[in-house]
Amino acid sequence: MKGEKYTQPMKPEEEVSYMIKFRHDFKDIYNQNRLLFPKQLCDKIDTLIPTIDDFIDTYSDGLFPEPSEEEKEYNAEQNGGMYIAGIWGIDAFEPTITQLEQISCEIETEFRKIYGTNE
Repeated sequence: MKGEKYTQPMKPEEEVSYMIKFRHDFKDIYNQNRLLFPKQLCDKIDTLIPTIDDFIDTYSDGLFPEPSEEEKEYNAEQNGGMYIAGIWGIDAFEPTITQLEQISCEIETEFRKIYGTNE
């Protein structure tokens, strides 16, 4: 959702594949490092995994079917150069993003404690 400046945009269906891959990678790395984190943070991460699954499902369910090149061009012309790939409720992702950002900060803080770089 917050792509890097020089990253080539990808098709929405590719984004879903990447989200699933990143979810699996995160879960694998988390399970390898689980003993490094306080139990309270582990509990938060454990409840985050189903939330991520819901995020992926919501994102995937909101995507429009893959349009033809002509439909993409027309869509972009009608929408100021933007290609509309899907539609979601106004706050469909906000709770998950907020939770991800909070847990991300907590994970970083814990690694900083472990490595002695928490200043």
